[in-house]
Amino acid sequence: MRYFCVLMMGAAAQAEVVVRGTVRNVVTGLPLPGAGIEVVGTGRGTFVDAQGNFLLRAESRPLTLRVTNVGYTSVEVEVTRMLLIAATSSRP
Repeated sequence: MRYFCVLMMGAAAQAEVVVRGTVRNVVTGLPLPGAGIEVVGTGRGTFVDAQGNFLLRAESRPLTLRVTNVGYTSVEVEVTRMLLIAATSSRP
C-alpha cells in the first residue's frame, strides 16, 4: 500500500511556522487516521485526525518531518514549502 501526505507551511509568528497537511492512501484515497507526524529532533508531533488532516507548530524552518503509520514505511522529509510525499508499505 502507498500513502501520500500534502504539507503546507505558513508563518504564524516571527520564529514559528504552522505545518498543515493531509495523509491519505494513494490507492483508495481514504484518509489514514492515526498516522504520526513528528518534527525530528524536537519531540513535537501530532496525529492525523479521522479526515486525514493534521496541524502542528514548529519553531523554525527548514525542518524535517517524520511520517509514520502501522503497515507503512516511515518517511522523513525536509520541509521548506508545499510538498507531496509518497511512500510504500512495509508489507507486500
